Amino acid sequence: MDPFEWFQSLPFITQSWFGASVILKVGTTLDLLVPTELLFDWYRIRTKFEFWRIPTSVCYVHGPVNDFYVLFSLYMILMR
Repeated sequence: MDPFEWFQSLPFITQSWFGASVILKVGTTLDLLVPTELLFDWYRIRTKFEFWRIPTSVCYVHGPVNDFYVLFSLYMILMR
C-alpha cells in the first residue's frame, strides 16, 4: 500500500487532523509560518478576531522535526 492509499484509508477527521498537523509543522520548520501566531491566545481571539488560533492551536505540534515528541504526537493522532 503506497502512502497516498494509506492516507485515503484513514477516517476524514483523522485525515484532516493529521494533514493539518503535518502542514503546520512543515510550514513552521521552513519559516513560512510563525509558531507564536498559531498558539491559543484568548485576548487576541476576542479583541482582534483571530479565530484561526482555535483550530491551529489544536493541530500544531511544537518541537524540532526529528524530535521524538513530535513523532510520538503524530503517531497518537493516528492511533485515536
